[in-house]
Amino acid sequence: MRFPVLKTVGSLALALILIAGWAQAAQKSETAPTSIENLANVTFSPDIRVFAVMAALNAAGYDYETPGREMSPARQLVRREVRKADADLLARLHNFYVEHRYNMDPTRQAAAYISLALLIEGPPSFDLAVKKEDLPADVLQLVGFEKLVRDLFQQISLADLWNACQEFYAAELASYRPVFVDVIRQTLDYFRIPPRIVLDRRIVVIPEMIGPSRLVNARNLEKSYYIIPGPISTPGENRAQLQHEYLHFLLDPLIQKFGTPLMKYEQLLNLAQNQPHVRSEYQNLYMMIVAESLIDTLILRMNPSPDPDRDLVALFRRGLIFSPYFYRSLATYETDQSLTMPAYVETLFNGVNDKIITEDEQRIAELDRKYTEEERIKREAERQEQQKRLRAARLRTMLLKAQDLIRDQQFDAARQELEQLLQEEPENAAAHFYLAQIASQQNDYQAAFAHYERAEQSKDATPMIRGWSKLRRARYLASQGDFAQARVILNEVIEMSGDLEGAREQAQETLAELPE
Repeated sequence: MRFPVLKTVGSLALALILIAGWAQAAQKSETAPTSIENLANVTFSPDIRVFAVMAALNAAGYDYETPGREMSPARQLVRREVRKADADLLARLHNFYVEHRYNMDPTRQAAAYISLALLIEGPPSFDLAVKKEDLPADVLQLVGFEKLVRDLFQQISLADLWNACQEFYAAELASYRPVFVDVIRQTLDYFRIPPRIVLDRRIVVIPEMIGPSRLVNARNLEKSYYIIPGPISTPGENRAQLQHEYLHFLLDPLIQKFGTPLMKYEQLLNLAQNQPHVRSEYQNLYMMIVAESLIDTLILRMNPSPDPDRDLVALFRRGLIFSPYFYRSLATYETDQSLTMPAYVETLFNGVNDKIITEDEQRIAELDRKYTEEERIKREAERQEQQKRLRAARLRTMLLKAQDLIRDQQFDAARQELEQLLQEEPENAAAHFYLAQIASQQNDYQAAFAHYERAEQSKDATPMIRGWSKLRRARYLASQGDFAQARVILNEVIEMSGDLEGAREQAQETLAELPE
């Protein structure tokens, strides 16, 4: 989740520094370093302020976890330890948390508290590091929680708990480093700029081990981009989110520098905000929609999917209305190896007009209808397949029940079960086979012959059912003196392939016993 910017990052001067830095690095043609800190001004640094605030939030009753995931071992440890605080402090923490939820979803709650952590001093004071009037709105409403954090830190010695959790942070950092190196290398390679970048900005990655899994939060403070990833189970599972934030780091100054021509089409904000899945944080923020459109489209170009049109529909419906245009234009950029992304952004933005976006809206609507119909057909096929499986299971249960009744010589009850089964599936080979057995037991050989014949001719008949049905029909014909026809059928059984479960051997014996 991207937080609002505390103070505007970047200016015309900063953008010029950025371009100059890229140009200088390109002239040097430096070899890519192995240290991530030198690779792109990235610092990995666990932060005791974030730890203390999140520990207090857990003590207050915040127990949200990403669906399908278990709380991380570090979070489980912290939650056990913070419950050792006295009842009065736990009650004050809980009351503050309940009174300041403001109908926010759990991920936004965690984001706001992490923002607070970045804007307070470290221990032991935990005082606000900025004036209240300079706080973002989501942090301002949490003022006062830092005092509870200080009380908890002192009462249960959070410093010792912080030290006890260092092994978890070390393991997490070991997981993130190679992923982030890969993100940076792939992105810089696509941008066609060298890895050593001269910037007066930095990225600070702060692993957050005692909040919800997989979430990646970010906030810009002055010239620092803070990325706060939550605990992960598999390295790289939140790679796309990390790449998203790194792209903000690279592109925000360029968007500020070259985005002015787009302002003449600000009325397109209405189109974006009318999309069914637009995110609340995009409301009334036209240039944020431009930035998010470009960044998510870049991720799609760098990490191709099997069906990019479907992805573009999803992006458009999230309010990222410039994504189809950016996607096409980036294809042009990719074919011209002389271009770099910093230089191409201006061309990219100058090519936008409201007519293009309106035409894209129509194409997206057509694709959306197509995919919606495909999904409807798919769901209907899945529903029918499920009904088929349920029906097969029900018929199988009826068949097993009939077998048990036959075994107990309850022939009339078994016949009723099988006849009911045949009402739903008239050509069920097993049902006809067992009805033939029942008829034989009750000396109704003509009925048995007819059911054996139906069983044999059924498409779902197994080799065993087909073989034994033929054998018993042949024996009936022999008993009626029709030796010639019986001999034909017995030879058919002998020539059958597959496991007949003894029918072939019985056919050979019966054939040998027939008179010439």
